[in-house]
Amino acid sequence: MDWFLNKRQNFCASVSIGWKSRSNSFYGNAEITSNAVCLFIQNTPVKRRIFFAIELPQVLQSQLTHYTTAGQSQVPSFKWVSSPNFHLTLKFLGNVNDEILHKAKSTLEHEIRELNPFNLTVSHLGAFPAWQHAKVIWLGVEDQKRTCAQIKSVIETSFYQTHCVSQAEKDYTPHITLARLKNKSLSKTRDFPPLPDDLSGIVILVDRVTCFESRLEPKGPLYQSLFKLSLKSDW
Repeated sequence: MDWFLNKRQNFCASVSIGWKSRSNSFYGNAEITSNAVCLFIQNTPVKRRIFFAIELPQVLQSQLTHYTTAGQSQVPSFKWVSSPNFHLTLKFLGNVNDEILHKAKSTLEHEIRELNPFNLTVSHLGAFPAWQHAKVIWLGVEDQKRTCAQIKSVIETSFYQTHCVSQAEKDYTPHITLARLKNKSLSKTRDFPPLPDDLSGIVILVDRVTCFESRLEPKGPLYQSLFKLSLKSDW
């Protein structure tokens, strides 16, 4: 659980140093106060924006970047994704505190380890909710055994058991997000770049699942890998 605690401990250390630097002036018992502040911080659950996803090979990320670069110049009304932010989302959980995440991780390690590695095949471009009023452009994949949906269900069950999220009932379409509409009032049919021949048919070997923290930065979201869950290794 060290990776859950490092930043909290570093923050407490900086708070303590800040208070101590003032303790020789009119702040008096600042060091005692800093200890109380740190105790409060340590006992307050930290929440992170969490999602589970399949990472993509670097070669595919590079090819997707070429495509989205072309899309940016051709359809600037969309915000296009670039490397290293490409991924295939299995489940977005939103804000989750560290204690719940740690408990679910233990369950997930066992459940995911029982699944065999599998292949996904890049297939086609798609749009949500529809091409006529596209708000999200995505790259679809073929998942013949529906293993992505199975992993998603395992994740939902693990967090449902820890009273974090409800189990979703809507259909799941495994996809890689390429672009999102900047201004929804501009939603209408557009001429998007066709999928290049060298992208269609690419096979992705999936042998692990990654838990990411999503941080909303001024320049866009920043995704940090927290831990990885390996599928069956003796496959």
